[in-house]
Amino acid sequence: MSPATTENPVLRISSVSRTYEEGELRVHALRDVSLEIPRQLFTMIVGPSGSGKSTLLNIIGCIDRASSGSVVINGTDLSSLNDTQLTRFRADHIGFIFQGFNLMPVLSVFENVEYALVLAGAPKRERELATEKILRDVHLYDQRHQRPNQLSGGQKQRVAIARALVKRPLLVLADEPTANLDSKTGAAIVRLMREMQRSAKTTFLFSTHDPHLMSHADEVFTIQDGRIVNHERRRNLEVVA
Repeated sequence: MSPATTENPVLRISSVSRTYEEGELRVHALRDVSLEIPRQLFTMIVGPSGSGKSTLLNIIGCIDRASSGSVVINGTDLSSLNDTQLTRFRADHIGFIFQGFNLMPVLSVFENVEYALVLAGAPKRERELATEKILRDVHLYDQRHQRPNQLSGGQKQRVAIARALVKRPLLVLADEPTANLDSKTGAAIVRLMREMQRSAKTTFLFSTHDPHLMSHADEVFTIQDGRIVNHERRRNLEVVA
């Protein structure tokens, strides 16, 4: 396990494995993964395609379940929750940013972002104020009435960032969010996520196959064949109370 930098990390994973059955074939997507993520940091999981990055993020994000081991987020053991409770926990505490954007094409930019607060049950006026603010923060307020098909790839990903952060989640999971972008746009998106992570004082866990993005991270875990093979702290970290 990586050295703990706080007594109460936002995420603690202990001996997590995930095995899929495909007929008579057993696929070991994750093998005995253990790590801790301190609060309010920008952490990267780096590894090639098929290394287990997405599987790990799906388990952390309450989309999939581990075959064995434990995942504890802010003191809650995910294995203790039923499917309905997992859905509620995800809606209340976790934001997602995907490489495919996952925006709803029939909704405007404003409506796509606001929808995260609709799911959270926020009152209408609160939703409107929060959505307006976050769209200004990601420099998309002027595009608020446009549909996703009227946006560039970089703009779509900024909408996804706004949607992930508008409910002020405990943890934001970004699964290969720059994979469908050119290198210049991708670098700009990572800088924006870094800026938003600091201003929102939340925790980002970002997966990528691109080692060139590691310079943006506070710490980096390298995954290979479903195992964590290296952990590197890239900055001197202060304990977050």
